Amino acid sequence: MIRRLLAYFGLFVLIFLAYAHYVSRAWVLIKINDTDIKASLPIALIALLIISLIIHWLLLGFRWLRHFKKHWQHSRMLKQSQKRGVALEQALQSALCQQWTEALKQLDYVLHYSQQPPHNQNDWLHLTKAYVYLMQGQFNQALDVCKNISIDTDDKHNKQIQQAILHLKHDVYQQQQNHAMVVTNLLAQQALSKPSQNSIQAICQAYANNHQYPELIEYVQRSRLLSQAQSDAWQTKAHHHQLMHYWCRGQVIAAQQYFDELPKSLKHAPELTSMQIRIHLYQHQFEQAQHLLFEALKSYPESSFLHELLPYTCHQRIELMNQALQELESLIERYPDVIALQIQLISVYEWLDRTIEADEICSKLLEQTITQQQADRTLLKRASHMSHTPGPHKS
Repeated sequence: MIRRLLAYFGLFVLIFLAYAHYVSRAWVLIKINDTDIKASLPIALIALLIISLIIHWLLLGFRWLRHFKKHWQHSRMLKQSQKRGVALEQALQSALCQQWTEALKQLDYVLHYSQQPPHNQNDWLHLTKAYVYLMQGQFNQALDVCKNISIDTDDKHNKQIQQAILHLKHDVYQQQQNHAMVVTNLLAQQALSKPSQNSIQAICQAYANNHQYPELIEYVQRSRLLSQAQSDAWQTKAHHHQLMHYWCRGQVIAAQQYFDELPKSLKHAPELTSMQIRIHLYQHQFEQAQHLLFEALKSYPESSFLHELLPYTCHQRIELMNQALQELESLIERYPDVIALQIQLISVYEWLDRTIEADEICSKLLEQTITQQQADRTLLKRASHMSHTPGPHKS
């Protein structure tokens, strides 16, 4: 459209000049020393226009030559960008096909021909390469690649890269079972982002895996996002391991002192109560141990921590066995569906040589088991029949 307008404009100018020459008969005289150049006005204007165009084209040519190096570099960067795009696509295809060696070759090619890509793309390429090493099980190489990434924590983009690096290192340390570094890495992740229940639970588990129970207790007490039940569960687990540490070393007095200093809200947990029972047994205080055991079973009738200590509280003494028998019968009336209590009752009957009562309870348990299995089979058959039954016909 513009070219057509320019052509019409040029044609109009030529017609106007021709008309002006015909009417005015004007001439242009150019004198250079002793040389005279005479031309009509239209011819002079056309010559001036042509000379101006030639000068304009020459200036454009000089300008293009001046920026030739930049144009050449730009063209080269475009070609390299196309090659990098193809290499990235091939690397992605290789990674999806789990061809890790080929993916690493393509990523190395991309990184080799990448000078200064926008938005720190090189950092993400290095991270991708590190993840490929991780998938291959080459953990040290993955960590070495992460060291090549420079991080400026004041930049939002680099904070995202730092979080990605920390996630990658977490996966590496988890695979290496380096629990100490897992703790350090998770704490660094929490410092970069807002803490959540999932992140706090992960840090607690990492402390437990690394057997850092004092640090776990301190961290849980500082956390505000955990519910009271979650906080009590982690503290109970940590205190139980601390008591077991003293117990295994034979430091019974230290274990007793540690137990006495525990909060009252945690002392009733079956794990911690079992440690108090062990201390009573170690001191041959069997009556106190048995009393404490059955008091705890009233609240936690299925706790394995408590059931495993019942035989030791009787200590082959008839009066303690009879006392245990009465307590178990009372508990079974209260919790008739707890099979662990009935199994304990069978053991006490056998200790007292009351095999008939023991056989009766065994028979009842077997009948319940068989009945439950038959009920499960019936439900499975019914469900299978319903899945193969066609639905109602819809007209």
